[in-house]
Amino acid sequence: MNFTEYSASQNGAAVSESVKEYAYLLNPMEQIGKDDVTVARHWYIRHGAIDRDTAFPVALNLALKLQNSGKDVNYLLAWNRPHSGDYALDEMFAWIASIVKKP
Repeated sequence: MNFTEYSASQNGAAVSESVKEYAYLLNPMEQIGKDDVTVARHWYIRHGAIDRDTAFPVALNLALKLQNSGKDVNYLLAWNRPHSGDYALDEMFAWIASIVKKP
């Protein structure tokens, strides 16, 4: 039971099938490794070590599941960074350039 179903059950409500489908689609952990789902080959994941909005195990678990499914993952816990997202743009663009095939 996911959080949506749990929350509804605590209020005596039922979750519609469309809400269940949206919850499923929003969780990448459910998609990775499924035969009928196409997952990108390359992943660049950064997470701020002092992010107060999302716990770092969320990004770490995503990175590990991707790696375990054979994906190329470039993961880093950015030290002393909050939930800002612009940790090292030059590094990110260099990483993109390294995986993009030139014509």
